[in-house]
Amino acid sequence: TLSNFRRTINQNLADGKTCGASSDDCLHVILAASGGYLKPLLASINSIIKHSQRSIFFHVLVSEGEALSLIHQLEQVFKSNPIEVVEFNGERVRPLIKVWVGTERHANPLNHARFFLPDLFPDLNTVLYIDPDTIVVEDIGRVLDDFIARPNQDIYLSAVVSKILDIRAATYEFLVNCDDVQVKNRVKDQTSKYFNAGVFVTDLEWWRKDKITQQLEEWLHLNTQRKLWNWGSQAPLGLVFYDKWNELDPGWNERRMRYFPSSDEFEKSAPNVKIYHFAGENKPWKNNGHELWHLWCKYYPIKNEDWFCRDGTYLNLIPSSPTDYRFVRSLW
Repeated sequence: TLSNFRRTINQNLADGKTCGASSDDCLHVILAASGGYLKPLLASINSIIKHSQRSIFFHVLVSEGEALSLIHQLEQVFKSNPIEVVEFNGERVRPLIKVWVGTERHANPLNHARFFLPDLFPDLNTVLYIDPDTIVVEDIGRVLDDFIARPNQDIYLSAVVSKILDIRAATYEFLVNCDDVQVKNRVKDQTSKYFNAGVFVTDLEWWRKDKITQQLEEWLHLNTQRKLWNWGSQAPLGLVFYDKWNELDPGWNERRMRYFPSSDEFEKSAPNVKIYHFAGENKPWKNNGHELWHLWCKYYPIKNEDWFCRDGTYLNLIPSSPTDYRFVRSLW
């Protein structure tokens, strides 16, 4: 089984007709987070709620053993939205994960939980999947509505092109081994672009009809036998959806913050951001993300937990350790 535990907080809202698990009257958003990403998950959910014009049913995938502590946090913070927490059992996918180049973190089964969305959520159809290291500053209903109304119904996924600054690196020749015969048969043009899987809208009904999960597992199995890609869950999604996706406006998955020396310079260059995706090493819930604190702190719902999110200037902050104090002094 893919999950041995699931529970919905604010179940009374889910039982009503306004936002039931299979209701089309609300938006369904899926996130996956574990370990150090459980904290930014709270900020991401809060940012989505603050900007949404409609009811939202959240579905959160976590690693085994992490559900109860997260549920406790969610219950303290969120009172108005049903949130389903599902522990993902990675035993099915674990033998299929081969990291040719990379570290053990790239072998985390939860990174591949998105491959099993139709089975994990059998009552859902159109969904938004979003990584937890994000802040949403636009109504996500817009992107879901656009997907439902897409003129080409043969398109089954919408996402933002990967590697926006270096468009050459956003092509399949950089993603997979295009010399492999089976890859070559699938990828007709190796200079075509692939998408970043951190934010996407898709139709799970089509996944079920076309056995997408099975296709993804087949590609994973092939990669254990010979090197089709280096690591990660991006490549098999790119192969399966090669000619079945369309581009979203880049603002729906803005990942370029790390390339700018200051947040001011970045914001001047990217005025139409709808989702900030903190995909680099600098994270705004850590010391090294101080250029991004002003974006992230206002959405983190547990006030005064982090010294760098307290109101006031650096002079008013009281760091909790000598290391933090030295860090604050370095900003003056």
